[in-house]
Amino acid sequence: MIKYIAIDLGGVYFKWSSASVFRKLSRLTETNIEVVRKAWVSRRGDFETGILTVEDYWKNFCEVIGKAVPYKELRAIEIDENMPNARLIHFLDILRQRYKVCVITNISDTLDTLDRKFDFVKKFEFVLDSYHAGVQKPDKRFWDILLKMTGCSPSEIVVIDDSETVIRAARDRGFISLQYRGMASLKRDLKDLKLI
Repeated sequence: MIKYIAIDLGGVYFKWSSASVFRKLSRLTETNIEVVRKAWVSRRGDFETGILTVEDYWKNFCEVIGKAVPYKELRAIEIDENMPNARLIHFLDILRQRYKVCVITNISDTLDTLDRKFDFVKKFEFVLDSYHAGVQKPDKRFWDILLKMTGCSPSEIVVIDDSETVIRAARDRGFISLQYRGMASLKRDLKDLKLI
């Protein structure tokens, strides 16, 4: 019996496109987009697990691209890309009538900024984020934390994420895992599982 729905933020709860962020950062910094992509990923894991501060992450980004840009301008592009997915938010209200809903996300301290902007964290049972957990999806330890926080077995939790890598890892761990490709496919997947 399903007890929890665990959803990702970026690309699911929030409409977010890394390609769009990379294009905007490329324009702002007048840097080749592949160099921007390389700079973005170079220390992202350390940033999203709380090892690097926001200022240090963007300082590293600037070192990789070879340009000095105020980090607040760079960060604003990342923050402003996030737009709540209104259709999903409405659908979560329906799911909450039958299931507990939590967030699982790889995110930096951006979570706090987004919550101040959109006031959404209080709508969830809890938020498991890589920044505070110190470990990212799809690491086994992340799933262990989720199981401890829910008190459930993997087969009692539906994981919804836009990342194929995360979905594969969750499925391998025994979670019911659905890759988010839009509202129509999500509803169809949940109906196929007889969850709605």
